[in-house]
Amino acid sequence: MGALCPSLAPTLGIADDVVRATVWQKSDHVQSRVTAATSGISADTTMVTLAWHVMLVDGWKTYWRAPGDVGQPPSFDWTGSDNLKAVAITWPVPKRIEAFGMDNFVYGKTLILPIDVTLNHPGQALDLHMTADFMICETVCIPLTARYRLYLPVVDHAVRTQDAAAIETTRDAAPKAVQKLSVDGSEVACPKPMLRVGHQALGGAGDDIFIDGPDGVTFGRPVPDGPDHYVLPVRGLPQGETLPGLHIVAVTADGPIAWDGTPDIKKLRHCPKR
Repeated sequence: MGALCPSLAPTLGIADDVVRATVWQKSDHVQSRVTAATSGISADTTMVTLAWHVMLVDGWKTYWRAPGDVGQPPSFDWTGSDNLKAVAITWPVPKRIEAFGMDNFVYGKTLILPIDVTLNHPGQALDLHMTADFMICETVCIPLTARYRLYLPVVDHAVRTQDAAAIETTRDAAPKAVQKLSVDGSEVACPKPMLRVGHQALGGAGDDIFIDGPDGVTFGRPVPDGPDHYVLPVRGLPQGETLPGLHIVAVTADGPIAWDGTPDIKKLRHCPKR
């Protein structure tokens, strides 16, 4: 596996406003860092917002939480961190690319991945150690590992950093959770099993659906199937297996939405063996 340069101490600079970020970790086609939305930890702080900031050379891409038919999703490890209780990641909507009959879900140029860190001890400093394993691709793919360390000190009054606005913009554009989404099996397109997804906001020209499901199972491009519904081919699902624990992102004219749950797949069928 390729590796970026080793991590260095975090820096605090003063420009027009505060910067609280690691140094850029650089390779030939990508550079990345971890940045914070606030300057430090105040007495009542229970959670801080960070971001993984990735900048790619034109033509290079990295992957969503589910890469599609090929690729590697980013994974993160926080071993060695002090005062970190829990982490929640906000994934922006990816872009679908198709090649050789395969679908991949990617980010290009710039990725800002908001990361909310819940503190184990509110009001105390955070010493973040983060390792990111990720893949970048153009005509070839390169697996990379980057290591970062970011220290957020205790301050009397935490202020917004110059990166806060970009992190907030990314979060505002992220899919909004919905409680109700019609997700079930479909009797169409035998011999391939299909998943049927419906929501009242679907039906526009720019709709798309991205699904993160069980390891080894992928989902093709959605095809209209009546008002407000689409069917997606299910690939790699063993005969007789079910589809628990899906994360579905639907891009609609009203904005992206997200749903987590287990679909009703009683009608999800395979053609009988011959």
